[in-house]
Amino acid sequence: MNQVDPTFENWEEIRHSNAASCQNCGTELIENARFCDVCGYPTTGDEMDLKRYKWRSEKKEDLKGSIQKQVRVGRNVLFIVAGFNVVGAFTNFGMFSDYGMLISLLIIAACYVALARWSYKKPFAAILSGLVIYMLTQIYSGITFPETIVRGIVFKVVIVSALIRGVANARMISRKNMEAVGV
Repeated sequence: MNQVDPTFENWEEIRHSNAASCQNCGTELIENARFCDVCGYPTTGDEMDLKRYKWRSEKKEDLKGSIQKQVRVGRNVLFIVAGFNVVGAFTNFGMFSDYGMLISLLIIAACYVALARWSYKKPFAAILSGLVIYMLTQIYSGITFPETIVRGIVFKVVIVSALIRGVANARMISRKNMEAVGV
């Protein structure tokens, strides 16, 4: 259960070496440093320090995976909303033959697809923009057609909550990236 990773078999040798760089990330070490300033790897100490380092690293990776999953959910919601806009565009066009509504809904769907694609590079800005656009279109729809306020309310709440979670987690990723580059 408490086995040391095989990559650390030579722990005693590493621990007693006076290496000028971290054995984990290669960063130059400050003289007599107990831990690497960059990655936190224990440069001196005992096997327990190494186990704590590995445990913390695994927990960070688990948290990072969880956060990224929520960002993916936000991205997928943008794609789903785009799909519903396309279906709604053609449904409304079939019922009312309104070219203006058809074009408007297809443009909004294209915006959601573009935001979902952009979320691969800038998840916070993209998902937040998607949330704002979704809220504005719902407000406009509610003002223009008051009966739509309660229609699909559960769906609307699920969409908004998923986008809010996506925004919050994308913000966490953005902060971590800024901290990593020293901003």
